[in-house]
Amino acid sequence: FLHISDRTSLLKSCYDAMKPGGTFIIEDFAAKPGKAFTDQERSWLLDVVSAPTVTTPEQYAADLQSAGFVDIEVVDLSSVWQAWTKARHELYRESKEETVKTQGEETFNSRVKFYQVIDSLFQGNLGGVRITGRKPSPLEARLLAGRKKDLGQTGGVVNVVEGKTRKRVLG
Repeated sequence: FLHISDRTSLLKSCYDAMKPGGTFIIEDFAAKPGKAFTDQERSWLLDVVSAPTVTTPEQYAADLQSAGFVDIEVVDLSSVWQAWTKARHELYRESKEETVKTQGEETFNSRVKFYQVIDSLFQGNLGGVRITGRKPSPLEARLLAGRKKDLGQTGGVVNVVEGKTRKRVLG
């Protein structure tokens, strides 16, 4: 989702396409908790990574809620992703000879620069998150409405069997 400039519309489209009760999992870039991007980091995200919608985890969750999703949970994966991106960068540098043979020097140098930017971003204020949630179902709406219902409004009478009622015992 980080490469989509209009994340609001994309999330709404995902919500509209999902069946009621359907669940989702998203793994994406996000600012590390409590951090803000520097001007350099914002420039790299836009100009190198083409990622115009990297926000805080809180903003991401709010955007999902605005689209209609519920039970949103965000798990910070920043330390895992930081180690992985550093290892990927180092491993790629180690593959220079083989990569230059198959891809050429220009491609190798271009990717090294890209991996260096990603590594630097994750050493700074960029992190990763796993976000899960779901689209509510009609049955859930009925359940929530029932939970809010004031039982005193029925005069204490409940349907026990079709057509038969009993006085409600509140205890």
